[in-house]
Amino acid sequence: MIVLQKKIFSRTGGVKEMKRANLVGKDIFAEQKVLIKAYLKVVKVKDVCQEVNLSNTTISELKNGRKNLDTLKLRSFESLYIAAKKYFTAERK
Repeated sequence: MIVLQKKIFSRTGGVKEMKRANLVGKDIFAEQKVLIKAYLKVVKVKDVCQEVNLSNTTISELKNGRKNLDTLKLRSFESLYIAAKKYFTAERK
């Protein structure tokens, strides 16, 4: 969580974004990235695009490693993380 908070401050410099980061939960940034990467490996690009409302190109580049999660906008990262968490939680039930 500390890494995510530092990243938020470096990108936005605002406290509003810090409060939004608390919605993500207590998972640390590295764990969030691992969950998103697993989600991208399992789910088809088309389905991810519909779920998180990101472009096909962005999702494809993330899947193929041409784009990095570290450079992704915070909102995009959050939406991917929430979708991944929802997917793996629903899968267990």
